[in-house]
Amino acid sequence: MFVVGIDIGYSNLKVCSGEASGSLVSQVFPVGAAPQECFAGSVNGNSDGFCVKVEEKKYISCVEPDKLANWQRALHEEYATTPTYKALFLGGLMSTQREVVDSLVTGLPVSHFQEPGRKENLARRLNGVHTIDDHRIIDIRNVEVIPQPVGCYFDVAVATGREEEFIDADILVIDPGFFSVDWVLISGNDVQYRFSGSSVQATSMLLESAAEKIGADHDAKVTVEKIEKAIRAQRETIRIFGNRVPYAPYLNKAAETMGATVMDTVKTSLRSKAGDVDIVILAGGGAQYYRDAVSATFPKAEILLPSEPVLTNARGYWYYGLPA
Repeated sequence: MFVVGIDIGYSNLKVCSGEASGSLVSQVFPVGAAPQECFAGSVNGNSDGFCVKVEEKKYISCVEPDKLANWQRALHEEYATTPTYKALFLGGLMSTQREVVDSLVTGLPVSHFQEPGRKENLARRLNGVHTIDDHRIIDIRNVEVIPQPVGCYFDVAVATGREEEFIDADILVIDPGFFSVDWVLISGNDVQYRFSGSSVQATSMLLESAAEKIGADHDAKVTVEKIEKAIRAQRETIRIFGNRVPYAPYLNKAAETMGATVMDTVKTSLRSKAGDVDIVILAGGGAQYYRDAVSATFPKAEILLPSEPVLTNARGYWYYGLPA
């Protein structure tokens, strides 16, 4: 049984795949995806993206945004219905090098997941036979859509071997993504949707603030994509003219204000909850920038920050898709 967990974000595409009885392969790709004529360069394997067919048109997907002319990131609630999303989905499938996927799991922001029909519509679009290009098709035999932070919960539960311990705990999962910060409360392995929600005070706003302040300090034009690319490459600085400038202090400064604002919203959503939060799991690409705000808001809770937090949802989706 071949299982794929795929997290199609606004900043990164994360793919975790493998046989249920075997090992897990994890991959992270940038989210540049556009018609082929927008691409400046050649396609040569994973490092330079994938050529896929979306609505009979050739797209290049999984490339750095700065390789695309006239590219604009989709930052809206209908992202999952766009050609960009479909191109990234097909690129993610190509990365698995399989023709049949028995189980595929993905997620939606909490607020979207709760909207009637949205998860069913997404599952229907992703399920079935997909034509990747003129020579390749991939058959997706089953699709499940879950709230994004639930993937993180499964990843941490399995990675720490604490599944039994988590059963009687009240666990708050907070997932700071590029477009939204999502949270869910899980009690006794059940999602408590009335204590869950989303905020748009997300990583994109941290990056925008940092880019603006770096630019002001150095009299330069600094883009979000420049900082984002450095984070993805695990570089601690960006080049501004002839200098290397650390960007982390700017992100941390922005997070002081935005993190507190998000935590106020989270705490408000929990105001009618009886009892305390025992454990807070913090995941997503922006996890480290929200940690201080989370610790200040829940000083008595155990704070868990998974290894490679950018991958944690996709890994959790893969675990979720395994046979019981």
